[in-house]
Amino acid sequence: MAVSNLVGKGAKKSVRIRKWLRITALFMAVWVVCAAAVAEGAALPEESASVQAEASDGQPAQAPPEGAPPEGERPPEPPGGEGEPGSLPPQGPDGQPPQAPGDLPGAPGTVSQGTAATTLETDTTISGGSFLSQKADENALRVTNTAQAALTGVTIQKLEGDTSSTENSDFYGQNAGFLATDGAQAALTAVSVTTAATGGNAVVSYGEGTAVSVTDSTVSTTGDHSGGIHVTGGGELTAWNVDVETQGNSLAAIRSDRGGGTLTVEDGSYVTNGTGSPAIYSTAQIAVTNAVLTANRSEAIVVEGRNSVTLTDCTVSGNMQGTYGPDSGENLHGVMLYQSMSGDAQEGQSLFRMTGGELTTLSGDLFYVTNTDCAIELSGVALTLADNAYMGLVSVSFLDFERGAEQTVSPMFLFPMGRTGLPAASDRGDVRKAMRGASLSFSHEEGGRRLVAQIDRFPDGQPFACDLLLFDEPQDSMVIATPFPEKPTAFYYNQKIIGMRASGSVTCGGVTRTVSPEDSFGLLDWGRGVWTYENTWYWGAAQGLVQGRVVGFNIGYGFGDTSAATENMLFVDGRAHKLDRLTFHIPVDADGKEDYLSPWSFTSCDGRFEMAFEPLLDRAACTRAACLVSDQHQVFGHYTGRALLDDGTELYLKDFLGFAEKVYNKW
Repeated sequence: MAVSNLVGKGAKKSVRIRKWLRITALFMAVWVVCAAAVAEGAALPEESASVQAEASDGQPAQAPPEGAPPEGERPPEPPGGEGEPGSLPPQGPDGQPPQAPGDLPGAPGTVSQGTAATTLETDTTISGGSFLSQKADENALRVTNTAQAALTGVTIQKLEGDTSSTENSDFYGQNAGFLATDGAQAALTAVSVTTAATGGNAVVSYGEGTAVSVTDSTVSTTGDHSGGIHVTGGGELTAWNVDVETQGNSLAAIRSDRGGGTLTVEDGSYVTNGTGSPAIYSTAQIAVTNAVLTANRSEAIVVEGRNSVTLTDCTVSGNMQGTYGPDSGENLHGVMLYQSMSGDAQEGQSLFRMTGGELTTLSGDLFYVTNTDCAIELSGVALTLADNAYMGLVSVSFLDFERGAEQTVSPMFLFPMGRTGLPAASDRGDVRKAMRGASLSFSHEEGGRRLVAQIDRFPDGQPFACDLLLFDEPQDSMVIATPFPEKPTAFYYNQKIIGMRASGSVTCGGVTRTVSPEDSFGLLDWGRGVWTYENTWYWGAAQGLVQGRVVGFNIGYGFGDTSAATENMLFVDGRAHKLDRLTFHIPVDADGKEDYLSPWSFTSCDGRFEMAFEPLLDRAACTRAACLVSDQHQVFGHYTGRALLDDGTELYLKDFLGFAEKVYNKW
């Protein structure tokens, strides 16, 4: 159906690149290795193999960034105290790096943990009561000798008595409010831990075989070198719904030290207010889920040496103040990955991984990497260009289906009034839009359609670019003209082409990956019309390979009056099979709100399309400008179920990658 005679007030055009399930590992499990002394601002690149960092001119990096040490030398000292960023241990005589822990002042070759006001050496259960220390080098409460202790509703206070050795405090738990050691097992529930002394870490798990759990509790420290929850020497600690706030300098709310360990955190709030005091400092394996992490006067996260921080659905904020050295005015940052010469962390690849959530740096660069290697994952791409007369939109998203993470940039421009030049028909005409910091073009060329996008500054702080060719257009596509009964002058004409081969490249985070036509497909969504101001639509699609055949589908409803026809169609090897009406069943939570990340289902009035849908990622976005609103939930996941072709042949899909969405607009 030709549409050249239709002159509407708005149009949209989008492309989404998908991978078939069998090759998603190549598309999702992508890594980058950042060489030592990566330039400031390095952030979230992706690649399927290790790639050496490059300088801004595309050549291999030849030298560390300004302010970073020459290779083989100790990194510059950040401001602050011992054991935290901005607190590298002082140099030895003649400028030499510090010696091993047994040679450090106050850190003898044997473990030194001081004394304890109360010690539990046998299996114990305590409900209520308080434990107090006011002496130097003394724990308020210690559990030792492989004892198992269950403590509920107790108060633990370390109100006076500074440590005689911050190393002993950091390495072994000396002067901590609560210390578990020597293989002890301790469960702390609904407890309150407060420390007000130098070197008074609040809760410490020290040594192999020692394990501490903290649940529904509060932690507060005010002295310097007094972290919140802490593992060292191979200890383990698990925290659920814990609120930690620290006031002193050179500490972290979630931290580890020499010998590392494992620290797992879920829910809660972790706030630091001092300098050299990140929310997390890792010389261990630290994983945090669904927590708020705030460093008000420091970088947010630090990883030292061959260790990791893994964040899932966290809100993270850092506000570093000061610089690393007198000549390093640009080294403020939010996340730091580095290797010190202190011996506190083994040398090797550092890992920072963040899935979902939000990362904010209030001052300086997002990432700073020096004197170490680092590794990160990313994948997926979606592009949209829209002109709705009074609102225009250029959107680029990078999606990681495996980790459930996405990055999106959607600059909006008001009152384009058709000046974007969107064509009257989908089979001809080129579209180009350039604005400050972003450009996007859809063009026709022999054999296909070329899509080119450029974003000067993506959420990872680096440029994004892609150059993709969609070709091998199938014989059939979905075409529909939809009226709006509430507005006789409104209409929407839409074509969706599913199952085109895709080739080209995508660059993000300074790393370029190739899109191969053997297992990559593109979906073209072209529309033109006059819309109602307020509307809602449901749309879903998927495409890929099933036993060597190109299979895809388009489903949807809600946008206009579709009583005369639907947009529901199956496609097998480029041929269309028409479906009747479908219903999207989106689950709701206990409060009656739609729960987009719980399993969906899809049913049809004639039984020809029955699918379950397991979500992986909700690409949620709400764009507002004056009286204009676009609230989107585009959920990616796996379809499993059956469909009937026109001749009655059954088509079975299992873990078939696609998406389903609900979108509400006031345009």
